[in-house]
Order: sequence, then C-alpha cells, then structure tokens
Amino acid sequence: KEDLLTTEEYAYIAGFLDGDGSITLGQEPRLFFFQKDASVLLWIQDRIGGYLRKDKPSGVSHKPTWVLRLQQNEVLEHLPKILPHLVVKTQKALQLLAWENRGGRAERTLQAARNQVKMKVKPVAA
Repeated sequence: KEDLLTTEEYAYIAGFLDGDGSITLGQEPRLFFFQKDASVLLWIQDRIGGYLRKDKPSGVSHKPTWVLRLQQNEVLEHLPKILPHLVVKTQKALQLLAWENRGGRAERTLQAARNQVKMKVKPVAA
C-alpha cells in the first residue's frame, strides 16, 4: 500500500501525540489523541484512521473533550513513521513496538524504527 502522507504530516501528528496524546499497552496497543476542538482530530482521522468520540465534560464549567482512538492495525501501520518525529514519547513508542514484537512479529518494523531514532539522536555539545 502506497503511503500518501508526507514526512511533514507525520511530524505534525507526532507533535499532537507528544502534547495531547497517549500511547497505551493494554490488551492491544492503542494511540489516543485528546482535544477540545474536533477539527484537528478530524484532520488526523482523515489521514490515519481511528474512531472519534465526544466525552462528557468533567465539570460544570468544562467543555467536552474529543478523543481519537487508533486501534492496533492503525497503530502498527503509522507509529513507525510517527516515531522519528516524537520528542517526549519516543521511549513509550519503542516499548509499544517491542511489545508487539513478542513472538517474532513486526521485527523489521521495530528495527527500522530503532534505526530512525538512532539517526535522529545527536550528541549534545558540552
């Protein structure tokens, strides 16, 4: 399947995942994005899929929160391309890919993701 997303679009999605997202390792790996305004989540959903829902406000003066949830197949397809652009959640993303790799699955995906992270990380000059 041809990938129609640009590197810049994956970087943009990575910024949202770092700032307003969550990576979970429950029974199956999932990504969550949270926003008060659904427009950016609709943009992300249009590009990488997922299920969008509206959660009730947590208090009287709070606005509802929109949640975009990506399932395992969507996570495994897109996370390796998002990973090189992550800053805060790099380790969690690598854990998710390693978790998925148990039993020999996704070895090439995990190794490619690790290599991209190694290329991204540069030593800091003292």
